[in-house]
Amino acid sequence: MKTITVHTLINSKFAVKTEDGDLVYRKIIEEFSQSKNIKLDFSDIFLMTTAFLNAAIGQFYSNDSLYNQEFLSKHLELANVQKEDLPLFKLVIERAKEYFKERNDLDNFINSNFYGA
Repeated sequence: MKTITVHTLINSKFAVKTEDGDLVYRKIIEEFSQSKNIKLDFSDIFLMTTAFLNAAIGQFYSNDSLYNQEFLSKHLELANVQKEDLPLFKLVIERAKEYFKERNDLDNFINSNFYGA
């Protein structure tokens, strides 16, 4: 199992910027491409925002066929998350699922009604 320590990767104790979330997301993808299980370690993170989590975690729900919830449950472990930050993860995941489902539904509607696909 590969441990990714968030504060070391983003060089900050504040996980607030979308750019930093993208960095975490890309690192996770890199490790998954090498068939590694990931432990995402949030030790020494003192502030976290949904903007960061949308970029770091929420993006996984945009491509359900590749990294679906079952895959993530088996291959991605969260560690040392502060208790008060746990609801942020739930919120981000629920919103991402809803957003990408609605986007896919809209894409399907447009394709079938305007392009005859």
